[in-house]
Amino acid sequence: MEFQILEPLLDNPKKAKERPKTTCLDPLQFTIFASKLFEVIESHFSNAHAYADDTQLYISFNPNDNTNRDSAITAIQLCVQDLRLWMTRDRLMLNSEKTELFGTPPQLKKVNITMINICEAAISPADVV
Repeated sequence: MEFQILEPLLDNPKKAKERPKTTCLDPLQFTIFASKLFEVIESHFSNAHAYADDTQLYISFNPNDNTNRDSAITAIQLCVQDLRLWMTRDRLMLNSEKTELFGTPPQLKKVNITMINICEAAISPADVV
């Protein structure tokens, strides 16, 4: 997950527009950011991994049980939706273009997921990670 800080446009105060501005966080800012990030994730499930600006959400389920699969997909969707709400409140932006669904080819073949919707974006399994 990549993030950006949002700033209001000052050149046209009549319109409440915002523009993305990429920024870097110092170690203290990143620690605060990461703790909030994991609070949101842990409210849905506990399997996540983060490295720098990349966060991965993990969920396991029985591939032979469609109800279990659908529940897992819903859990991911709701978690990302809550992450997006938190990020918006903190003037951050989720970069949907960098959101991927991946697994090993045998895993993806077992679960038969061709696409999931994440925050109004259709995400297909990645061919290469």
